[in-house]
Amino acid sequence: NLLAFRYKNVTYSTGVNNGILGANGITYQNTRFQAFPVRDVPVSGSNVFAAYGKLRDNQPNAVGLPAPFTPPLQISAVLADGANGLNLGTGITNIPSAAAALTFSFGAITNPSQIGDGIPDIIVSQIAQPGGTADQLYFEDGAGNRVGNIIEIVMDATSVPRLGTWAIDFYNTDGTASTTQTGNQTRDIRLWAADAADFGITQANYSNALVLRYKLNGSSDPAFLAFSTSFIQIVSVNDDIASTNQNTPVNINVLANDEPISALNPNSMAITQQPANGMVSINTINGVRLVTYTPNPGFTGVDNFKYQVCNGAGTPQCDDAIVTVNVGSADVQIIKTANTFAPAVGGTLIFTLTAKNNGPNTANNVVVRDVLPIGYTFVSANATLGNYDATTGNWAIGAMANGATASVSITARVNPAGPHGNTATVTASTIDPLENNNTSTITPIPVLSTDLEVTKAVIPNNPTVGSNVVFTLTARNIGPSNATGVAVNDLLPNGWKQYCCSNHRSNCTGRFSHYKISITCKS
Repeated sequence: NLLAFRYKNVTYSTGVNNGILGANGITYQNTRFQAFPVRDVPVSGSNVFAAYGKLRDNQPNAVGLPAPFTPPLQISAVLADGANGLNLGTGITNIPSAAAALTFSFGAITNPSQIGDGIPDIIVSQIAQPGGTADQLYFEDGAGNRVGNIIEIVMDATSVPRLGTWAIDFYNTDGTASTTQTGNQTRDIRLWAADAADFGITQANYSNALVLRYKLNGSSDPAFLAFSTSFIQIVSVNDDIASTNQNTPVNINVLANDEPISALNPNSMAITQQPANGMVSINTINGVRLVTYTPNPGFTGVDNFKYQVCNGAGTPQCDDAIVTVNVGSADVQIIKTANTFAPAVGGTLIFTLTAKNNGPNTANNVVVRDVLPIGYTFVSANATLGNYDATTGNWAIGAMANGATASVSITARVNPAGPHGNTATVTASTIDPLENNNTSTITPIPVLSTDLEVTKAVIPNNPTVGSNVVFTLTARNIGPSNATGVAVNDLLPNGWKQYCCSNHRSNCTGRFSHYKISITCKS
């Protein structure tokens, strides 16, 4: 997620996480930016792809399936996701020039004093490989009449410099993996920004501007278009997830995560897409506008519907979101074991996590979380389903049918200092009627381990009879633990007579690491 950007030698925060900026000593002007919600338009074509960061699926050298979106691709899924909608790790590529312009509706320009102040009001991102043809960006009123002038943007290297790179997995809009653009490809990241005055927005016409349109040239690749929230007021409606048991209605407060709350008109809420396996109605309960979802008799599984809500402006700006409902319960459990409960310090230990769905229904969005404590250092992981992310500790399994099991083996090196207790937790978006089997903890007790070695050298290698030779014995403890009671036995055979012995370390305490003795003998 974009944290900040520099525009005309001034760093502006986006409001995603200003604490990170301060912690890293970055001086910034405190501003907040939000991605425009975008109206979904049909996108198709052999060169149109959804772009996702290569490690989203934890597969660095492959395009993981299923795709991280519900086919067919809705451009809102990749142009308004992440914190404040400013996710640089998703985008869409090569929207055909013949396609309709992307439409970003908003409620109103609420602070006209910012027009022409030199502070950016609009940001445009580019995250793949643009062509040399200009995109067009302009404002319209509610009737489709242009307000101000058209800005043309050429996002190539000559006009807009590269700020960084990222590696991408490309998906077709139907959710299949691209065969023409293989996974793990690197592309450039670029940003463009402008003051509203650059669009010909003035004190005389700003109240007419209600829509921003972005006409792409066929090779542009946005991750988001964003605006300063102190300049434009906009309704941003966010997706929801709910759960209910079979044959049981559920009331969903879909407006709770939409913003800004003060600008929403709850009475404008409308269902724009009906669920396939149930019914929905809009009700006011205790003064709160809710959506009631009732599953069809006997239905279990996942159902979806879409709703819309608007602000209270004279020309309303609206946005919609998808509500996912998991119907039916599923008892998921996790069991954690280890190949030994007395691992050697410095050695490796294998944890095995086994997740199971005891039913009676499919468990959706199953995730096991196992963050290794500082007593261990991650080495590798091997899962039968999904992938384990050592950084977050999350093992994303996905959907599990009734009775299904999945396991992951995590190999870790045992550190001398703990803690060494380790807990795994399993969750699902489906209702879990029995939660006392959702965690599993084991506490191996490491034992000290040493690795002793001894080497012997002689000078000279080819002695004459009656001459002196020096045998040097070197004992060493490679560790990682202390060694006590160490003894080296070297019995001289017939043919040698010991004359002297020199200890380089004859009275040792603490950790034994190196001990050397030289013996002079006459041959």
